[in-house]
Amino acid sequence: MHGTERARSSPLFVPSIMRVDGRPVRAFRIVCGGKDCAHTAETRMNSLANDSDRGVQENRLATRRFANMGWEVGLTPARHRCPSCIEKRKQEVKPMSVVTPIKPPEKAEPPKPMGREDRRVIFEKLNDVYLDEKRGYSAPWTDKKVGEDLGVPRAWVTQVREEMFGPEASNEEIQKTLAAATAVSAEIKVLLARADELKKLGEDIDKRLAAVHGALR
Repeated sequence: MHGTERARSSPLFVPSIMRVDGRPVRAFRIVCGGKDCAHTAETRMNSLANDSDRGVQENRLATRRFANMGWEVGLTPARHRCPSCIEKRKQEVKPMSVVTPIKPPEKAEPPKPMGREDRRVIFEKLNDVYLDEKRGYSAPWTDKKVGEDLGVPRAWVTQVREEMFGPEASNEEIQKTLAAATAVSAEIKVLLARADELKKLGEDIDKRLAAVHGALR
């Protein structure tokens, strides 16, 4: 019991004497516990009672008054900090870097299913530009071009064509282009063969000329 009373009545502040209007008045002094700091402050205490309960009340009163003066009152005298030390501590604390949250990647929306009206529109277009299973599209139409013209996915056009018309095949214009390219390729092969023959003939002539020159010498 006595130990508890001593702990409660342990002074946080230093007893002191202030002069008010020339008269000595009992006071409490707070001393900063900061490193290399000698700042102090005082507040008057009217009561002269020394009982333990009154001492606790006076400590609370003095704590409130010193806090109003800008002091940080610690649990022990060594933890008291004056306004100057508090400001210095704030300046030494580095601001934490702001971390920008990373947004999760947006999920791609699945393509919407083809509706009955979409199927009807695609069918009507194919009915106009698709010739038959052997010839395929009329020039210059393809699955891609039909999709772009109607503003619908190419996959929808492919699905309707395969179900109701037939293979994409190639349109007449593409067939003509391929046929012309094949003919040109054949001609190039013939020319290359002739060039090879001419090269060999020229080499043979060079050998004969060399033999004639040798005989003349």
